[in-house]
Amino acid sequence: MIDRRNFLGSSFGFGLIPGLGPSGEHSCAAGSGSQDAPSEHPPSHEPQQRVSLTADEAVLAEYPHLSTLGVPRSWSLVRDGFHPVSPERVVIMPPGHRALRVSRFGNNLEDVKRRILSSERVVEGYGGKLPYGDEKLYANIAIVEFLCSYYRQFDWLDDWARRLCLREALCATGLDGFGLVHEFQANRDGQPNVVNPPVDWWLFLFPSGIDWQCWDDRPAYCLVAAVFERPAARIKLDVWSLMSRTIGFYREGDPFLRRRRAVMLANADRVTAARAFNCDVISSIKQELEHR
Repeated sequence: MIDRRNFLGSSFGFGLIPGLGPSGEHSCAAGSGSQDAPSEHPPSHEPQQRVSLTADEAVLAEYPHLSTLGVPRSWSLVRDGFHPVSPERVVIMPPGHRALRVSRFGNNLEDVKRRILSSERVVEGYGGKLPYGDEKLYANIAIVEFLCSYYRQFDWLDDWARRLCLREALCATGLDGFGLVHEFQANRDGQPNVVNPPVDWWLFLFPSGIDWQCWDDRPAYCLVAAVFERPAARIKLDVWSLMSRTIGFYREGDPFLRRRRAVMLANADRVTAARAFNCDVISSIKQELEHR
């Protein structure tokens, strides 16, 4: 059995994890962006002292399911609070369903909507009309369009959008200002070129809220999504479980505070939102480890 803490510590010392800065405590509230000045002394051939872990890294060192977060491109992203969600995967969505109708990438979203509503499963299962309004329908399409553009898989737009719409017709996945965007990838799809295999985490923010048909009949502000390298991967359930715990689906506490957290994230800039949400992920993992 690998001693994860010692392994990570020694890896840092020998430079096996690129991008790791000098030792320093990283707080979830603010990332560490400072760097030490280059040393004026020549490099020593003495064995390097093991670098201590920050508080967040210590939590991850004990976590047995690191793959659910995806593999960071550089360990410095973890130390700076940009993993599993990086600022480039935080998307601030336009307000209202009228704005959501306008494609960012030149697609005719009205045609996508018509193809979804005329598809066999929607016609047979729902009489050609989904059990929620246009605001949520266009949000589904807009989210999928952004993902397909990011991964350069435009041929999947109709299929992913239809699957997401049907998933949300089956049962809404929103509560206390948060929502979960999932189960839209087909097992027969090819492999998206994800940045942090085996999974990329995403945040879609709606600063004014969106009618997501949440369980509490209130708007959603922050939607969390995952794109998997292999859609049939067994890791999906572990990722969705961690996401659900992070946004409070299975957590006791004050719903007002969770909703206020969602509003805060939705109205933050992309860098602040990424760091704040990743702090919540670390806190959720820490709680899981404490209850083992």
